[in-house]
Amino acid sequence: LIKPLIDGEILNVLISTKIRFIGANILHVASSGILALFIGYSFCKKPFIRELYIWFGLIVAILSHWLFNLFLLTHAKSAVFVFLTTWIIIIFIIISLEKVKKIKCNV
Repeated sequence: LIKPLIDGEILNVLISTKIRFIGANILHVASSGILALFIGYSFCKKPFIRELYIWFGLIVAILSHWLFNLFLLTHAKSAVFVFLTTWIIIIFIIISLEKVKKIKCNV
């Protein structure tokens, strides 16, 4: 953001910051949704298995966050693809969370 600002490209700076803000928001929604999905699927499991699900969900959320950042840094021209992929992941999470709501625990 600094180079375009120094070059006087104020419009590029504004557009870039808005895209980064929106991207960060959808990324954090996806990452927290992934963790919520694993917590939801672990709910009726035994304590040890539940903990494994939660740790695995945390690792998957961290990896998705890392991949998002990696692709934006290495393929800045394909930001639309990265955002589209993130939205598809969010839709998958929403559908999966609807399935989690229907899980019945055998207590």
